[in-house]
Amino acid sequence: MTTSIIRKSGNPDGTASPATGWAAARARLAGLPGGGLNIAHEAVDRHVMAGHGDQTALIWLGREGDRKVISYAELAAEAARFAHVLRANGIGAGERLFLLSGRVPELYAATLGAMKAGVVVSPLLPPSARNRSARGWRSAGPHVWTAPDAQAGKLTSLCRKQSCLRPVCAA
Repeated sequence: MTTSIIRKSGNPDGTASPATGWAAARARLAGLPGGGLNIAHEAVDRHVMAGHGDQTALIWLGREGDRKVISYAELAAEAARFAHVLRANGIGAGERLFLLSGRVPELYAATLGAMKAGVVVSPLLPPSARNRSARGWRSAGPHVWTAPDAQAGKLTSLCRKQSCLRPVCAA
């Protein structure tokens, strides 16, 4: 049996492969208009600013066959709304937020909104939240949490034990 060395010299269509590595990746990022870097801007806002707001950003498929198509402009608007809710509640850069939610479009908008506000965000799916001990919450040190109404009751008893946590409602 003989082996051969595979050498990548470009894409199958003959075009050159994009440069790789952290420096090349950084060069492809748009950056914030005033300077700096924010992943929410890179993931959504820059596409809207480039005139692609009507293009599909997210296709969500629900368990019951539901389907929701969300454009970059819609996702950017929902993320901005959640970022505003956080800021209006005095939650800013560097604070830690737990989001308890299923995999629904609002989870992605809230995660991007938290990032937009400079908040450190940790999405929690309901099974992981049930298994997370109070000790785990203390070591993570979140400042705030948010959850849709259906999940809030499940989290409330645990949060009462954590006096440093305060709920945020973004309904």
